[in-house]
Amino acid sequence: MSARNPWGISFMRMLDMANDSHLFANAPGPGRRPLVEAKMIHQFDHRFGTYAGQTEAGERQGKLPELDAAAHADPVLFTQPRYWVDAAEVEVAWQDAGTGSGCWAGGTSPVPRRFEPSLPR
Repeated sequence: MSARNPWGISFMRMLDMANDSHLFANAPGPGRRPLVEAKMIHQFDHRFGTYAGQTEAGERQGKLPELDAAAHADPVLFTQPRYWVDAAEVEVAWQDAGTGSGCWAGGTSPVPRRFEPSLPR
C-alpha cells in the first residue's frame, strides 16, 4: 500500500466488450457460460433486464426489457444474455483477476458476503 492508494484498491475488467469481443458467441453451447452485462442487473435485483423480447427501439436506446412481478416470482427463470463465453476463457480471465476478485458487502449483516464477478464459474 502506498500513500496514494492507502486501501490497496485496484480495478480491472475480466472481459472487455471492445477488446475481447472475439470471445463472445451469440448462442449457448457446450462449455459456454452466459455473459452478464451491467444493464442486466440492478442494485437489489440480479434479474433486472433480459435480452428475451428485446426490440430494435430498446436496443437503440441501450435498454432491456425488465422482468415483471410474475417473472420475478418464478424461481427457475433466468435472464437471457446476449452473449456466451467459452468456460476456458472464463477461467483464464478469473485467474488474471487474481485472488481479490469479486466484491464484498456487509449490508446490515455482521457477516460480510461475497458477490462474484459477472461470469459464473
